[in-house]
Amino acid sequence: MSKKRIEDDAYMPDSFAGVAQWVERKLREDIGREFYPENSFLPSQRILSEQLGVPRSAIRVALEKLMQSGLVDACRGRGTRVLPKGERKVQQTIAYIHSPLRSWSGLEPHHIRDGVLRRSQQLGCNCVEISVYDSDGMPSMHGETARPVSIKELPEVLKEYSAYIFHEASSIMTRFIVELVDDNKPVVVANLETELNVSATCVDHFAIGKKAVETVASFGHRHIAYVGKFPEQVFYGKYLAGFREGIKVANLEIDEANIALCKNIDLLDAYRATLLLLKRSDAPTAIVAARDSLAAGVCEAIREVGLEVGRDISVVGFDDVSWGGANPFLTTFHEPCTEMGAVAVDMLMARISNSNLPIEQHLLDVSLVLRRSVGPLLVL
Repeated sequence: MSKKRIEDDAYMPDSFAGVAQWVERKLREDIGREFYPENSFLPSQRILSEQLGVPRSAIRVALEKLMQSGLVDACRGRGTRVLPKGERKVQQTIAYIHSPLRSWSGLEPHHIRDGVLRRSQQLGCNCVEISVYDSDGMPSMHGETARPVSIKELPEVLKEYSAYIFHEASSIMTRFIVELVDDNKPVVVANLETELNVSATCVDHFAIGKKAVETVASFGHRHIAYVGKFPEQVFYGKYLAGFREGIKVANLEIDEANIALCKNIDLLDAYRATLLLLKRSDAPTAIVAARDSLAAGVCEAIREVGLEVGRDISVVGFDDVSWGGANPFLTTFHEPCTEMGAVAVDMLMARISNSNLPIEQHLLDVSLVLRRSVGPLLVL
């Protein structure tokens, strides 16, 4: 379904049901940030309709949903009153579940988490952060805010809640997600990177891989290599498929020797793989890395052999998050992590209001950030 931007982080769909959900979300946010304080009255349906530019019927449906959730009540002859927190019948509590938030570089800012927690606060709902670790693992790096729960305890802990956001869908979490969906519970995955039939926010990794090739090819590069993890792992299969499609669209031939697969998404594995690529007689002049953390290793190898990134060899990454350097110069695709977390909350609230909503996977736009790691083909 097409969507149009209304304001900073709000999207209003084209369908009537979607418009009503958008109005509910907007009013819930305004109440949460006390634009409409406790015991105040909302504007009339006519005024809200004019202010928001939507039909009065959508306003009416949204207000009914807010009454059902216990945020407001109807006062005959006076309008819709914002209930004081102590009088609210229901305070919506959602569980935000993630594995311990480790970082590839030690500097990862956890934007998805920030998006989930901030949006929950804006909408006035209580969000409990749960960090799940195995018997040999460590509790969350965010010990002050997260509730540490072992994987053995998780089934019982999940019973305490009725709506759930999962931070990605790791192999350890998949069975819990599937069980909750099968039980018709409201569930959304923030940043889904696997093939799973669940409502989620996500990006198009195939399109990103294809666009990465198109980007360096537009600078004249014809020998283009790929560095990524094995394709059966999370999104890397789609990214590699997009890379191959990009090579095809550029009228180039696939050279399997130019596809380097790493066991880990770290600097060392990518560094070693890139050194092997650069030893070839027909070494690539451009390298597409499926993560910025991999691109860091690629760049380190290029420097070690006496070449310059962006002049001798162009490099493109993906995520704009996992680069470990203080001054990133990497051309990359910006993964909208904060927005994926925020939109996941919006989607979950809609599913709480309407349990009959079909599964929806919301694709978010990914922008190309052009920096100095990409340049024109150097012709000697």
